[in-house]
Amino acid sequence: DGWRRWMTWRDPAQRPVPEAGLIALADVLVSTDELNAQRDVVGVRSSELNTGVIYFRGTKGSLAAIQRWRYVMLRLSQSRSKESLTENDNDQSLFNQFMHGSDVTAGFMKEVSGKLKEAGVTEQERTEILSRSRRVYRSAPSEPCIPVIQKCDSVTFTFATLPVRPFLGGHMWFNQGAQTMAGHELPQHQPVNVHFTFQFGDTKAYPHGKRQRAREAALWAVDPP
Repeated sequence: DGWRRWMTWRDPAQRPVPEAGLIALADVLVSTDELNAQRDVVGVRSSELNTGVIYFRGTKGSLAAIQRWRYVMLRLSQSRSKESLTENDNDQSLFNQFMHGSDVTAGFMKEVSGKLKEAGVTEQERTEILSRSRRVYRSAPSEPCIPVIQKCDSVTFTFATLPVRPFLGGHMWFNQGAQTMAGHELPQHQPVNVHFTFQFGDTKAYPHGKRQRAREAALWAVDPP
């Protein structure tokens, strides 16, 4: 149920934590490579986005983001030969190329005030949410369809970053031990998952690297019995 604290207002009995009060209404949520937990508190985008965890809400804005991502991947595949591509030409690097926007947190609060009211959020609670919520960003206009193939009106999409303590990368878990940092028992800091974006040199015959580290830390539960 940890994801509910960050991603949705759907269940009135399980409200998001105040830090997620606004981002739980954004179109796209994504993890990052941020290594400084203190700097990450308000969700200022200061590091590379990491596609280890991405949450797309069922909105036209999300569709625009997905189609934009799809478009930049298609464009790369059509402009470069397969032989010329390197490990740096990947979906995550392309995601970072287009996922930019302006901080619209205060304005976004006004946009979603009706939804918060429907969820039973009081004026005092809205003030707390605005003071504690992570930043929300808005993209430039993008089309929720593939240009050239289809024609549709451009829309903007909102996005926010997921916090590094609940949504840990390998460095935050293994090197920094964020799961045992002060306050780890608080709802806003409890780990939800640990993501490993890339796995090189791992085969069924010889598993090693990130996957094996996850097994040894009891974080991997999908091996056959």
